[in-house]
Amino acid sequence: MDKRQRFNLFAVRPIRNLSWTTEADGKIVLIVPKFKSRFLVRWLVPLLARPNFHVKLDGYGSYVWEQCDGNSTVEEIVSSMAGSFRESPDSLDGRVAAFVQRLIRDEFLIVGNGAGTNTVS
Repeated sequence: MDKRQRFNLFAVRPIRNLSWTTEADGKIVLIVPKFKSRFLVRWLVPLLARPNFHVKLDGYGSYVWEQCDGNSTVEEIVSSMAGSFRESPDSLDGRVAAFVQRLIRDEFLIVGNGAGTNTVS
């Protein structure tokens, strides 16, 4: 069976799978490890001055990241974002969907279905 399962992106409840910090202006900075391999983490990371990448999100990305707590669906995130940013949900659908898909693909977000984790193909 193929490990990838297709699902309706707007119906899922994404959960953050990464450490982050919040800057003074409220924007999120994701802390992404440079290596995932156990071997590299054990032997190479201690030698590095900076073992992580820092990815700074803009206002839109920060808002989406904060909402990805496993309680809200992507559709609900888009609706609340439209009210907060005073934009049409239709104008945000594509942007938020692409952003969430990318975060799921890079394993910054996970989507649980009770039987494991889904991925976006």
